Amino acid sequence: MYRLYIWTIRFILVFIVFSSSAYSQTVMGELVFSSPHGFYVNNFTLTISNSTAGATIKFTKDGSDPSTSLTAQSQPSPAAVNIDPTDTIDRYKAPGVVIRACAVKDGILLTTVIAQTYLFLDRVEELSPEGPKPGLGWPDSVTGIRFQRQGIKYGLNATVLNDPRYQGKIKNSLLFIPTISVVTDLKNLFDPDSGIYVNPLHREVSWERPTSIELLNPDGSPGFQINAGIRIRGGWGRTENNYKHAFRFFFRKEYGEGKLKYPLFGDEE
Repeated sequence: MYRLYIWTIRFILVFIVFSSSAYSQTVMGELVFSSPHGFYVNNFTLTISNSTAGATIKFTKDGSDPSTSLTAQSQPSPAAVNIDPTDTIDRYKAPGVVIRACAVKDGILLTTVIAQTYLFLDRVEELSPEGPKPGLGWPDSVTGIRFQRQGIKYGLNATVLNDPRYQGKIKNSLLFIPTISVVTDLKNLFDPDSGIYVNPLHREVSWERPTSIELLNPDGSPGFQINAGIRIRGGWGRTENNYKHAFRFFFRKEYGEGKLKYPLFGDEE
């Protein structure tokens, strides 16, 4: 993260490749994604399926929860979704295409909502603080309920992008450490009355919002996807003078898994 990278938040937070030829199917939460989350170069067609007869796949491309979102699209299982970072229909401008999906039948939710992020490193430099916002609903600044005015910047810093010392090195450098993609409804961050990013002084569980967290490993190993709660953390870093608020994640059974079971720090505790 350089200023604010809501589109993905890096392992020292940033918000990519392998050839998109033969991917084994990945099963998550009773949904089958034909291609795993990760780093990509070429566009492709993603299929999402569920084994229940007559199941319908609901999905979004704008990060919103497909089980409740007005922007959700529906297709009979298996659903075919075009993964193309140049296509901004029904999604925001970003180098990552985020799919959130679930399966339903007769109005009943069959699966948990799963997010999968497909990153295209060649497009990371297109979003900078001097450029356009990712889309409608992404504010320049917001005044929260305590009259705290939060300034917001997006993308990579143009000073870094245009520095000849770094040109040609940024894309490869983003592959040196894992990427964490954090996906949540836009209102959970920026709504003047309830968004945690624009009301960062608030604490406790009432200021926790549902989110998806994915670990995307540059070496192609699976990483993880888990649903959790997200809050703002820190002391002075909560003030509006700081454009980069830190996040804290909570793993509770109300979101899905009660714990994150993954050797995030290797063999150490």
